[in-house]
Amino acid sequence: MRHRLFSPLRFSIRVFRVEKKSLPLHSKLAKLLDMKSVSKAFRALADPTRRQILQELKRGELSAGQIAACFSISGPSISRHLSILKNADLISERREGNHIIYRLEPEQLAHTVGDFLSAVCPTQIAQRQRWKRKESL
Repeated sequence: MRHRLFSPLRFSIRVFRVEKKSLPLHSKLAKLLDMKSVSKAFRALADPTRRQILQELKRGELSAGQIAACFSISGPSISRHLSILKNADLISERREGNHIIYRLEPEQLAHTVGDFLSAVCPTQIAQRQRWKRKESL
């Protein structure tokens, strides 16, 4: 009689129930993490200096010194702005000798802003659905 309690059918049902319950928690977690990254990006974009840094990086990679030369604020202030942009994944950095070279991450910027607009703007939702249909053809 004990072997019936652990039959494959009963075990699979129990596993299914556990998985079914964990899916909404997983999707809530994913949405929460996505919302945090969107919040970081929009906080980074809220400052005019950071938006200007992104404009400068749109033209190509620049060192921290080259970026600082474009502004009349202190080097540590520029460093702080670059750090905020980097934490929002809007820019990336690489070392080249003693210099840190920054580059714009346009795909990340477009993805973050696009996903937000799709979530709140009905015309964007419809447009993305049309794009997905075209891509699947």
